[in-house]
Amino acid sequence: MKPEEIKKKRKALGLSQQQLAEETGFGVASIKRWESGNSQPTEANARRLRQHLQPNPMKGFRERLSGLGIKRKFLNEIILPDWWSDSMGNEPNGLLLAAGYVADYLGVKRSELLKEDLKGFSFVSGTGSVRYKAPSNKQPVTQEREDSLRLATSISYQAAAYTGDAVIGETADLPDPDDLRKQLLNRGEHRWVSLDDLLHACWSHGIGVIHLNKRAFPTGTVKPDALAAWSGLKRVIVLIKEQHSASWLSYTLAHELGHFFHGHIPEGDFYLDQSLQAERIGKEEQEADDYAMRLLTGEPDLGIYIPYRPKSADLAERARHYSRRYRVAPGVVALNYGMSTGNWGIANGAVRIVDENRKALRLVQEYRDQQLDWDALSEERREWIRRIS
Repeated sequence: MKPEEIKKKRKALGLSQQQLAEETGFGVASIKRWESGNSQPTEANARRLRQHLQPNPMKGFRERLSGLGIKRKFLNEIILPDWWSDSMGNEPNGLLLAAGYVADYLGVKRSELLKEDLKGFSFVSGTGSVRYKAPSNKQPVTQEREDSLRLATSISYQAAAYTGDAVIGETADLPDPDDLRKQLLNRGEHRWVSLDDLLHACWSHGIGVIHLNKRAFPTGTVKPDALAAWSGLKRVIVLIKEQHSASWLSYTLAHELGHFFHGHIPEGDFYLDQSLQAERIGKEEQEADDYAMRLLTGEPDLGIYIPYRPKSADLAERARHYSRRYRVAPGVVALNYGMSTGNWGIANGAVRIVDENRKALRLVQEYRDQQLDWDALSEERREWIRRIS
């Protein structure tokens, strides 16, 4: 190859000399010598250069994905396998292979991703009870925010699908919340219905539970709190919010169990909870809340009354007192106060004071590791679930 040809094609691809060196495996000093004409690449090296310098369909594919919120770093580190190189895009079916990995991660059709124009692309397949409501009266739902939520929903729904493939055991009907509460308290392992109890109840009824870490989503993605889904004949709860509180995780699990118990989720579909701190709207959310509170506390509402606006420390002390008397986790008592009053700053402050389990997400992960039939998944899907949860 002539020096000017190498330089022209490199620049046309938007590559620096350093980037071309990294793509090809040559030293940057060699690239500089060949472009300056101080030396010529061997015939074998010239063939290798031509392969990397011809127009690569991966460039346009990456640009289209970037427009959907999937940037280069996320694509490289999370979706594509470690051995992938964009030079493979020039090989027969190379682009199809890359698009297949992206389609598997997002749960969409590969053919849709390969279209030149992705305007109006919809991430979420299936109907799903997705409610993209404004976070407050002053913040309307923008198209950008809705698109971001749809991306997060698609990733979460696909994670549920793969998890469901490996859930062991038969799907069992859930008891009503009062009966389930009695069963869990009779286990005798905890003073109240704990996160451990709830995870035990989920898995023993054929309901898989995973938590998606922040690596599962592109940076800046607007994420919901949780998603409950049917995957084939299995049920899965996906915890999404980066929440280390055992009380919050317990409430979220109990709330999603309420959706399953009341039949809010048809087989083959899912239910998305965008924000569990938002005002409850609709019969389904109220029914799920009622199930959660009766399971965790024995009552639909604890009716906590404080005639003044307490500090978090005051609420924490009252929560501990109530906990000792009624076998309710003190953090759940504080959360009930937040739900009743809307004073979430005070409630969450109290939760941070009283929560005893500082490794709540580790417990979710331990149940996942012990309960899933990992052999039911391909090696790539096993690694994928472990990487993002």
